[in-house]
Amino acid sequence: MAEERELDLVLISPAATPPIAKITNFDKFRYAREKELKKQKQQKAPETKRIQISGRTAKNDLMIRIRKLEEFLKKGHRVEIQLTLRGREKGNKEWARIKLGEFMEIDRKSVV
Repeated sequence: MAEERELDLVLISPAATPPIAKITNFDKFRYAREKELKKQKQQKAPETKRIQISGRTAKNDLMIRIRKLEEFLKKGHRVEIQLTLRGREKGNKEWARIKLGEFMEIDRKSVV
């Protein structure tokens, strides 16, 4: 039948019983399949969310940011924590590392 129509016999599902074949133009079939694979590759990756804190941020504000952070993580987003330094704070990198460490060590149970 495929030869009569000058088309190709394309095997769609060889594992099925009986195997599934389709009479179609192979070039069109291949183009559609490549287009579908390209679309799957372009699927959106989880969005990266950013939490901004400062070295001078108050404890209650940090608690709010931790709640937001946990909410983002539950939804499957990637989270980036950004510590902003202003003026002379930029010269004291060790102090900034300590502040970031304190933020990461805050008791999560007290947030709920």
